[in-house]
Amino acid sequence: MVGSSTVMGKSREGQGSGGKISLARDLLERQRPGIFPSSLGSQMVSVSLRVSAGSYGVAQSPEILAPEGSTITPPCSFFHPWKLVRPLRVTVLWRWQISYGPVIFDSSRGNQGCRSLVGDPEKYAVSLQIRNLTKADGTRYFCRILALTTEDVKEWQSVVGMLLTVKERGSYGVVQPPDISAPEGSTISLPCSFFHPWTLVRPLRVTVLWRWQNSYGPVIFDSSRGNQGRRSLVGDPEKHAASLQIRNLTKADGTRYFCRIQALTTEGVKEWQSIVGTLLTVMEWGNLTATSEPPGTEDTSSHRFWLFFTAVDLAVSLLLCFSLKIGIYVALFLGLQRQQSLPCINPPIIKEGATTH
Repeated sequence: MVGSSTVMGKSREGQGSGGKISLARDLLERQRPGIFPSSLGSQMVSVSLRVSAGSYGVAQSPEILAPEGSTITPPCSFFHPWKLVRPLRVTVLWRWQISYGPVIFDSSRGNQGCRSLVGDPEKYAVSLQIRNLTKADGTRYFCRILALTTEDVKEWQSVVGMLLTVKERGSYGVVQPPDISAPEGSTISLPCSFFHPWTLVRPLRVTVLWRWQNSYGPVIFDSSRGNQGRRSLVGDPEKHAASLQIRNLTKADGTRYFCRIQALTTEGVKEWQSIVGTLLTVMEWGNLTATSEPPGTEDTSSHRFWLFFTAVDLAVSLLLCFSLKIGIYVALFLGLQRQQSLPCINPPIIKEGATTH
């Protein structure tokens, strides 16, 4: 059950190693010695993502595919209800393999090898850029936030993370989430990104097509024609993004969508698309269930009723027991009082040898 700030994404206190150690880092080191040695992180506990009013969390793409040798910048953002101190004291840690695995990037130390922070923690953006991808980079990545707030140092991270799959050189593909749900009348963006090994001609000649129903179904959007009705392109093909935005959703929009790319390269026109696509489920407002809502927003009225009913039962039972106990005490007391108020009658004394007539 997605708990949902950067720790100095880029330090404003100078470039020296001492100046880049944030106050949040110092406080954490004092509170929990051993968190920040060179072996970083196996002692740091993961924090569950919560999505509800006044909650906190980290949002990451669930999966990314990219070819060897390429550069990727997986999107990552965060949210929280606290007030941060000024100047900003936020540190971003990236783990890999598992949620409590080794820390492979610490924003308080600046760029580290082929990895660097892209984004502004001030704007809640903390994406990690990885250059010159290798097969060894293919694993799961988890973003963790450390922030100094007016209350204390707060820590939280993604527990699901992002799975990076590194394809062999020369591969190409389109990445889409398997499914998305949204209520009628809302606006939604169907995420889509793509990768390829070719060199594109300039000026850029890339067309994004979106099909629906099945992988060879009708084309319902063509980027070469601009916005079309309720549909528009919100991604930038220059950055390998081709997301489709749909406004004012209706039940008729509920189906599977497939993104197709047409690009003019130095080797000619190339075309490729997603085969699995994204299933969009459009829900009626009146039929929204707890499973379709973010964790922490489920309706608990039925649970409260049963808790109240159980409490009443318990109270009645205790009252009956107490009343019975008092009744017993009263009966014993009255019985004792009655015994004490009876006259004392001595039995007749019968002498030996006496006869009765």
